[in-house]
Amino acid sequence: MNRIVAYLNKNIIGEATTDRTTLDKLKNDNSVITNKPSVAVFPRHTDDIRKTVKFCNNLAEKGKLISVCTRGYGNDHTGAAITDGAIINTTKYLNQMIDFDENQALIHVQAGIDLQSINNLVNLSKLALPLNLHNQHHSLGGLISNGLIYPFATEADNLFEIIEQLEIILPNGELLQTRRLSKRELNKMIGKTTYEANIYRQLDQLIDEHQELISRINLKKPDNYGYNNIARVKNKDGSFDLTPLFVGSQGTLGIINEAIIKLEPKPKQKLSGIMAFTDFEQAMDACDQLIKLKPTELNFFDSRIFALAKKQGNFFDYYEQLETKTGQSVRFLAFFDFNLKSKISKTTKAKKIESISKKLQAQVIFDDLEKIDSINNLSQLFDFINVKKGGVQLVNGLFVSRVQWRKMIADLAALEAKTDQTLPFYGSALTKVVNIHSSLDLSTISDRQNAIKTLEYARRMASQLDGVFCASGGEGQLKNLFAQKEIDPELAELYRKVKQIFDPNNILNSKVKQPIELKTIAKNIRTDYNNNFYD
Repeated sequence: MNRIVAYLNKNIIGEATTDRTTLDKLKNDNSVITNKPSVAVFPRHTDDIRKTVKFCNNLAEKGKLISVCTRGYGNDHTGAAITDGAIINTTKYLNQMIDFDENQALIHVQAGIDLQSINNLVNLSKLALPLNLHNQHHSLGGLISNGLIYPFATEADNLFEIIEQLEIILPNGELLQTRRLSKRELNKMIGKTTYEANIYRQLDQLIDEHQELISRINLKKPDNYGYNNIARVKNKDGSFDLTPLFVGSQGTLGIINEAIIKLEPKPKQKLSGIMAFTDFEQAMDACDQLIKLKPTELNFFDSRIFALAKKQGNFFDYYEQLETKTGQSVRFLAFFDFNLKSKISKTTKAKKIESISKKLQAQVIFDDLEKIDSINNLSQLFDFINVKKGGVQLVNGLFVSRVQWRKMIADLAALEAKTDQTLPFYGSALTKVVNIHSSLDLSTISDRQNAIKTLEYARRMASQLDGVFCASGGEGQLKNLFAQKEIDPELAELYRKVKQIFDPNNILNSKVKQPIELKTIAKNIRTDYNNNFYD
């Protein structure tokens, strides 16, 4: 590996290293598994990534496989941001704005930029990202590559709607600019002899040969398993856009290098707050009524999340305040946010929310009135869930329709009794994406075994509730152990062919979205689980 590092450092502007301390920092992502890279690359220029990928591709053609994994802040929960091969970190240097067109409401950025920085850059304009921002440590490239819906999106299709164009680095080092090609432009493209043209030609043929199979993919539910978004590539008019394939592909088809993103006008007024409930029926009734008021965000939390936080010395004043107002134990909380046009509409909306609260005998506090900032407090809550010790963010990105949440809670209670753990859930009432926190201690053999049981249970539960196991975020390594059990074999073969078209030598995240065995996952489960890798 030292010879490879020496070659890279001679040919790139950035740095390549095998420094043990550096590699140790990159061996974990937000998942419960670990994998230490052999080399870390910190590119300063697009050509650094192109040369690194091309070099690894040439080695693969000679029989030496070095998997290439592109990493932002390591937020992935499925092991898609770790590898035993080469890690390319884009957040250190490739994190800049390239252009900003205020008139067209477009911003052109490098993939390593974090979401909050984008908003900061356009702060003086009347524009902002059309996403909910509760985690500043999230790169744009990572967000798109993982196909993350929760907690960023207000609707399941938000990610597809905000992407204007992507620049992709292909496995051979060539660049590809995505956009929707007309039928005529597609025919012109597939007549060329480049690597890019070959991808268009083979993929177009694959789609035409498997139209009936692709028609079975249900786009009404978010699903990042395999390459489900192939169903979005070719329209009935013959137009063709590769962009959807890279959403949720987890860096297995190409490396997202740059993106042009659509912005939206900033809201003139915001109304945010928290509502507390003593039982599930009360919470769901409020949910139904709040949704009619068209919030931009409506997040629900099992109050046991706060109990876990309290045990770790993390106190949230608004939670104590709501319990005091309620006069009894709070069971669920809803964080809501509205974008409004005027102070009058804000006042009117607040009165309607107060009316809902009073009618259902719930308690509500607003940012302005109670001098709290529910949005910032929600960010702090996510920081606890994502970073602090005390439990595991084990099951992430399930899609479960709200009408099935009662059954989901009952199913989770049954699993709690069997495995002696606490499983509070939280999620969005708008996108129906839910996550499940766990009180398991992965330093013990029994709880590591229970972690595997919990993931399998969640997979079966999602299926039985007509939900989706990989709705927000892909399957990576960890979730694929379970998700691969129920995939249609014909679709699995279709996805294998898609991977082969883009990456014939399998150098891009070679263990992600690939068949995996239990013993591989069991061997790599972290016994020292603590996601405090931002520091």
